[in-house]
Amino acid sequence: MRRSRHTPPAEPRLRWPWPALVVWALAWGVLWAVRAVGATPLSGLLAATLVGVVGSAWGQTLARRVFIALGFPLSWGFATGLIAVPAWSWLVLLGLLLL
Repeated sequence: MRRSRHTPPAEPRLRWPWPALVVWALAWGVLWAVRAVGATPLSGLLAATLVGVVGSAWGQTLARRVFIALGFPLSWGFATGLIAVPAWSWLVLLGLLLL
């Protein structure tokens, strides 16, 4: 009997920048969830950063993996005011996201 050369279907992949946006949204959700149960702010920050690092495996290139992994800590720094940038710089960051 002849064996079929069936190739399994390719793993479904989201088009860039969706993987980054999904991972960052999950990281923010984890931060809020950890804080909601009364954990320390540091533990929430570490848990959310871990989500970003693990989720970076979703990136197809090294640059995208780094971008995904650093996305949450950078956005947290911007949101809390620890990183001060002019308003126009967000346009540069959005442009980099599309690369």
